[in-house]
Amino acid sequence: MTQPLWKTPVLVIADDFTGANDAGSGLAQAGARVHVLFNSDTPVNREAADVWVISTDSRAVSAGLAAQRITQVVKQHQPQQGWLFKKLIQRCVATSVQK
Repeated sequence: MTQPLWKTPVLVIADDFTGANDAGSGLAQAGARVHVLFNSDTPVNREAADVWVISTDSRAVSAGLAAQRITQVVKQHQPQQGWLFKKLIQRCVATSVQK
């Protein structure tokens, strides 16, 4: 059986590798060829995947550093016309249970 063609290239920017894997696995289950990268320094071959998911490892850093890392990903990977672009940020919510 041949894999269906994925019609829209996708770039996902995640704040950690767990979130990147979660996003990538869902898109892979939908039929996309997915590459999940630890950071934006990894060279990519645009033809090798339909979806690029890149972790910025920015969940626990300052807002300024997170913005720099996101900007670096966007500049390095230059989403092409027609690309679907998604920035994935998970927020940790701390709850306390009082007895």
